[in-house]
Amino acid sequence: MFLDPYPTTLVRMQQQEAERYHSQHQGCYWHELVETEKRAAARFITELGNTSWFTAFAPLGFNEVRAVVRDRETLLDLNDSDIGSIAEGVSRVLGWYESIHYNSFNLVLYSGPLGGSRSYRVNLAIMTRTAMVPYYRSDSMYMERMHWEAAVDRLPESLAGDLRNWFATARNL
Repeated sequence: MFLDPYPTTLVRMQQQEAERYHSQHQGCYWHELVETEKRAAARFITELGNTSWFTAFAPLGFNEVRAVVRDRETLLDLNDSDIGSIAEGVSRVLGWYESIHYNSFNLVLYSGPLGGSRSYRVNLAIMTRTAMVPYYRSDSMYMERMHWEAAVDRLPESLAGDLRNWFATARNL
């Protein structure tokens, strides 16, 4: 789980573009997206309760599936039925991933700002990663793929301090 008071690059872009769309078209981008996918039918999968499921027009990863929760702006707006529909959809997607021999995946549930936004809707993306098998190799992690953010495990200043000491004292060759 990743929670932060500041939106990641992709979330910030989604929120800004949803607001821009709302200002220009007096409509909700997410509702329009769902209706467009339903009409086109090629990528639309199904509706489960208050959620609409489809594959991505421009995938960020392998076997990407997306869902939009209608009329829910933030995670705090979700009710038990919404959570059940999300869980059922994710369970079905994971069952399909298993059937095609993938055992590793990334999932993100995007929320609008907690103050609310008429233009944003809770949405999710789920995609497979390289299957974990002997000699498994990591591909890219969720922050890079699903948030467009680089992630590091150490502050650059801490890394530099350790390397200064290493350069100064170690005979490393």
